[in-house]
Amino acid sequence: MKPNFPFIFLIIILFNLDLNAQVNTEMKFPNVKEIKTLEASMKGVLEGSAELILNFNPLEKDGKSRKTKGEIYKRPTSSFPLDLHVWYLFDQKAKPASVIIYNWGLYNPSFNANENVELLRELNKKEVEFVAHFNSLYQDFVQKHGDPLPTDTDIDEPHILLKSCFWEKEDRFIKLKLEFTRKLNDFPGIGYQTNNFKIEVVVSSKAEI
Repeated sequence: MKPNFPFIFLIIILFNLDLNAQVNTEMKFPNVKEIKTLEASMKGVLEGSAELILNFNPLEKDGKSRKTKGEIYKRPTSSFPLDLHVWYLFDQKAKPASVIIYNWGLYNPSFNANENVELLRELNKKEVEFVAHFNSLYQDFVQKHGDPLPTDTDIDEPHILLKSCFWEKEDRFIKLKLEFTRKLNDFPGIGYQTNNFKIEVVVSSKAEI
C-alpha cells in the first residue's frame, strides 16, 4: 500500500499546531493569581520551584542580571517525546512574572541522567521530531515577530546540534533554542550528566522590577 502523503502531511500540521498553541510569546506577564487560572485551563500541574539568575538582556553576556524566583508547571503532551514545562519567574513575588520559560527538556525541575540511560538512548533517536518542532516554532515566531536578530547560533557537529535565535520587541526579548545530543558519552566520574535534549523558548520582560 502506498503511503497517503496528504494525510501524513495533515497529521504533521496538526501535531505542530498542538505544540505551538501552548507557547504564547505575546501574552502579558501574569501575576500569581493569573498563573494559577491559566495553568488550570491548560491542565498544568505544579511540579516544583526554581531560582535563577538571568541576564536582563539575554543578548548581553556580561550585562545587568536579574535574580528570579518562581514556579514550574508541567503541561502533559502526547505529541512530543518530552512534556512541556512552563517556568514563571519573578523579580519580586508580588509583581507580575518577569520571565516565562517554555521548556521541553529533561531538567524539570530535576533529572538524574545516570538513572535514565534508556530514556537518553530513546531520545537520541528523535532528532527528526526535535528539529521539526524547532522549525515549526521558528516559522510561527517569524510570522508574529518578523525575522530574528542577526545574532543566531547554528552549530551542526557529529556530536551535537545547537541552534538559537533572538527577537527584540518593544517590551520583551524572545529566545528560541534547540540543543540536541547526537553522541551519548559516559564520562568517568560524571556519567551521562552532560547529555541534553532540549527545546526552549524564553520570553523576558524589559521592565525594571
